[in-house]
Amino acid sequence: MVTLDLTINYSKAYTESITACNSYTWTDGVTYTSSNNSATQNLSTLLGCDSVVTLDLTINYSNIGVDAITACDSYTWIDGITYTASNNTSTHTLTNAAGCDSVVTLDLTINYSNAGVDAITACDSYTWINGTTYIATNSSATHMLNTINGCDSLVTLNLTINYSKSNNDSLVVCDSAMWNGNLYSTTGIYVDTLQTVDGCDSVVTMDLVVNYSIATNDNLVVCDSAIWNGNLYSTTGIYVDTLQTVDGCDSVVTMDLVVNYSIATNDNLVVCDSAIWNGN
Repeated sequence: MVTLDLTINYSKAYTESITACNSYTWTDGVTYTSSNNSATQNLSTLLGCDSVVTLDLTINYSNIGVDAITACDSYTWIDGITYTASNNTSTHTLTNAAGCDSVVTLDLTINYSNAGVDAITACDSYTWINGTTYIATNSSATHMLNTINGCDSLVTLNLTINYSKSNNDSLVVCDSAMWNGNLYSTTGIYVDTLQTVDGCDSVVTMDLVVNYSIATNDNLVVCDSAIWNGNLYSTTGIYVDTLQTVDGCDSVVTMDLVVNYSIATNDNLVVCDSAIWNGN
C-alpha cells in the first residue's frame, strides 16, 4: 500500500498597473517612454512556479512652457518674487493635471511709468490737457496719461499766466499827434495792439481831438504908423506874430504893412483981399 502526499502549487498570472511621468523602467529592465499594456515577464513564485506578469503602464508627460508677461514698473510672479526689471531666465515648477512636473520659464518685460513737468507760459488763460481752463498761475495740477507702452505717466502742470493790458489815452492836440509811431491829424478814436514785456497783447485806445492852427495874412496901408496886435509899427515891412486860438493852438498872423507918411509944409502968402488955398 502506497499513500500519496501531493502538494500542488499554482502558477500566477496578473497585471501590474503603473502610472508614471515621462518614462518608467519596469522589472524587465526596459525603460518605457510611452504607455504600454502588452509587455509581459515570467517570474517565479516563492514556491517555484511560473508567474506571468502583464504590464499596464500609463505614461503621463511633464509640460514645459513660457509665461510671457508685460507689466508696468514691477510684477509679482507665481514664484512669489516681485520683479522690477525685465527677466527671461527665472523658472518655476508646477504640477499639471496628470500629476507631473511642469517647468514654466518667465519671459517678463517691464515697462516704466513716467513722471514729468509740463512748463507753460500763457496770456490771460490756458486750457490744459485735462480740459480745465486756468486763469491764474498753477504749479500743482496733475494729469494721468498713458505712455506708448501703456504705463501711467503722471504730468504736473507748471503754468505761468501773464495778463494782457488795456489802456485808454485821451489826447487834445494841435494839428497832429504822433502816437505809437504813427501820425494822426484827424479827430477820432484809434485802437492799437502792442505787446507787454511778458509778450501779451496790450490793447490801447486813443480818443483824439485835433484842433487846428490858423494862419492869416493882413495887408495894411497906413499913414505914419499902425497899431497891430497891440504893437506900434511905423515902418513898411512884413511882420509875423503868433497868437493862440480859443482851442489853445498857435495862430500865425502875417502883416504886410505899407506906411505912407504925412507931409507938413509952410506957405507964406501976401495977397489982396482974399486967396484961394487948397480949394478954400
